Amino acid sequence: MKFINKTILPVIIALSMIGCANSNSRALSALNAEQQNKEYIIVMKHLDGPRYYECEVLNVVDGDTIDVRFKIWADITLEKRVRFEDFDTWEMKGEQKEKGIKAKDHLIKLLKTGKVYLKTSGKTGSFGRTLGIISILSNDGMMDIKSEMIENGHIKIK
Repeated sequence: MKFINKTILPVIIALSMIGCANSNSRALSALNAEQQNKEYIIVMKHLDGPRYYECEVLNVVDGDTIDVRFKIWADITLEKRVRFEDFDTWEMKGEQKEKGIKAKDHLIKLLKTGKVYLKTSGKTGSFGRTLGIISILSNDGMMDIKSEMIENGHIKIK
């Protein structure tokens, strides 16, 4: 354990949120409980488990990859290329091109139906893409993208 000066605590908390977004409430609770003291005892560790973010979709690359922007802390936003962790669609080139274009078009249609949420475990796939699961919240409830893509024949079955 280290004693950390009160003036640098917010910076440390903000930086730790980048890797540990679910720790927001715990970090704020620690800050509120100790705000009268001049020094804080902080034990930082990586928190296991998924992190959820409301996203703005910037671009649909293909049927299983999108570019998103999401807020991780107060004024801090990230833009990431996200590869869907739990399914694979056809490629947008070669013999699969027609099926790939249909998968992409269907995904675009789905993403327009509500608020987009990213669930990530912090894993990175090929080409440095963040691996994640995308869900959509609409008036009808939470929609699982994978189920919708399977139902409409846009996922490769191995």
